[in-house]
Amino acid sequence: MADARARFSWALYDWAAQPYFTVVLTFVFGPYFQNHMAPSLEKGQAWWLYAQAGAGAVIALTGPVIGAIADQGGRRKAWVAASIAMMAVGLMASWLAEPGASTRVGIVLLGVALASIGAEYGVIFTDSMLPELARPGAMGRLSGMGWSLGYAGGLVMLVLVLVFLALPEQPAFGLDKAMHEPDRLVGPLAALWLAVFSLPLFLFVRLPPRRSPGFVAAARAGLAHLAHMARSARRYRPIGLFLLARMAYYDGIVAVYTIGGLYAAGTFGWQLVEQGAFGIILIVFGALGVLIGGWFDDRLGSKAVIVASLVAIGLAVAAILSVDRGHIGFFFPVDASGVGGGLFASTSERVMVALGAVIGFFLGPVQAASRTLMARLAPADARTAFFGLYALSGRATTWVASTMIALVTTWTDSRRLGIATLLLLLALGLALLMRVRVPAD
Repeated sequence: MADARARFSWALYDWAAQPYFTVVLTFVFGPYFQNHMAPSLEKGQAWWLYAQAGAGAVIALTGPVIGAIADQGGRRKAWVAASIAMMAVGLMASWLAEPGASTRVGIVLLGVALASIGAEYGVIFTDSMLPELARPGAMGRLSGMGWSLGYAGGLVMLVLVLVFLALPEQPAFGLDKAMHEPDRLVGPLAALWLAVFSLPLFLFVRLPPRRSPGFVAAARAGLAHLAHMARSARRYRPIGLFLLARMAYYDGIVAVYTIGGLYAAGTFGWQLVEQGAFGIILIVFGALGVLIGGWFDDRLGSKAVIVASLVAIGLAVAAILSVDRGHIGFFFPVDASGVGGGLFASTSERVMVALGAVIGFFLGPVQAASRTLMARLAPADARTAFFGLYALSGRATTWVASTMIALVTTWTDSRRLGIATLLLLLALGLALLMRVRVPAD
């Protein structure tokens, strides 16, 4: 097994990669693109999600092959380096996103999609290293360390963006606020962060050499393995139902995380300070939710935690859709004069932040308890194979929610109706999950 330095270096990759999801995808650049580069909020939301849907489709189509390469060996650190290069190239495109630069929309969205694909490939290859770095009884702790460092990395990056780019009258590096250069720089900064903090993985993680089967052989092996796992899931009905349920609700919660910052920022016209503060609040509540959710998981069971979390997230999403500048609950007017007058100065903004905190609190427990439930359902002699299918089920349909929201937003010219489609996925996942029978411990 690897030494402590190697294990920490592996976990540090989550710290390195997380700022892409936090500052680029969700809380800073995504809202900026929607609010200032796209011709309207509705088009900005739809275009952003079409890019994510395209990236998700590529990941779904290539995932089995990439997973087979990771499982069967080859130069995995070289593949991680290639994934990092994809992310870095894609992230650089955010600097080109000048306000209203309609001719650059395509290249910017292509960059975001490329970064998303690279991020997912990086996860596949680094995840495959876990069994070689920790004993079976310690893999959960090492995985949890990576998860925690990921939360911390995203939080630290958001704080740095606020302190050095958003709050000062004159941002660092002489950036021009009028041209939204602080918002656009977060992509290159996330790329630099990724390059620097992923270095320990390459320097200190030693992997036993394996012979790569090549692309064609890996593709055959990946598809054959996928078919074998699918047949196995059919023989174990509770596992098959759970994987179908997870495909639905996981797609929904990923979309909630991706679109939440865009919707809030578009509703209230939030700028970098408000977006960053909103992100910090959600991350803090997310970390708290993971800790408390784990306690309830051990006492009430994984399924109960997932069900309660999905219900809470669904209710919070529905409530968020009822909030705008001048209303709460669709029909209850509130004073909108405070919007834009300070950090979350209006009643409707504070309600939006509170509902976002609720979603952040329950997102972590859904993901953590889902992994625990899979461990409880899978037979001991086939647990590895089923976790392979579990991982694939988390990637296979991640394009569906983005496509649904983008299409409905385009057809109805309504961001609210587009996001409301998430409730269908959450409800479908919940309905399927309720039929899963969990064996007693």
